Amino acid sequence: MEDIVEKLKNRIIKDAILIKPNIINVSTFLNHQVDVKFMYELADIFIKQFSNKKIDKVVTIEASGIIPAGLVALKLGVPLIYAKKKIPSTLGSDVYQRVVYSMTRGENVMITVSKRFLNNGDNVLIIDDFLAKGGTAKGLLAILKEADVNIAGYGVIIEKTFEKGRDAIESKNIEFYSIVKIKSIENGIVFG
Repeated sequence: MEDIVEKLKNRIIKDAILIKPNIINVSTFLNHQVDVKFMYELADIFIKQFSNKKIDKVVTIEASGIIPAGLVALKLGVPLIYAKKKIPSTLGSDVYQRVVYSMTRGENVMITVSKRFLNNGDNVLIIDDFLAKGGTAKGLLAILKEADVNIAGYGVIIEKTFEKGRDAIESKNIEFYSIVKIKSIENGIVFG
């Protein structure tokens, strides 16, 4: 597992582009063009981290979290549910919704999950690509609380620790795990 974590750090150093003072673009392997083989390897880290949990479903948010979360769900043999950022007519009106601020879009978006897919007492594992300030995490956690599911854990590939999003998750007594922590990006990427 150590080799995969080091490989992730090296990919971030090599490929990351700083878009704004606190937005990192890793679209060469995670957010636009996806290195699926690499994401498949990273899924094993989440499987190992949450191996002591009973998991019925994996949950994420559209769009960049879908592939890593889907690979975790595949390996666990459970369904993947993702909160949609645009509401198609096929979703219907029996839904959970929350408004969240999208840092990458620079605007508020409505995230939506059909009530058909979240059942009272389901054990869900949340997997996502990034954690920054935690706004999206708060919205997703509110949906899951309303659905009355059990949150087995929350895992992200990259956490920007200087933005303190982890606090929104850990304050709810949810086990949180990030594969890589970025402590600073002011003078180059500093892992911590």
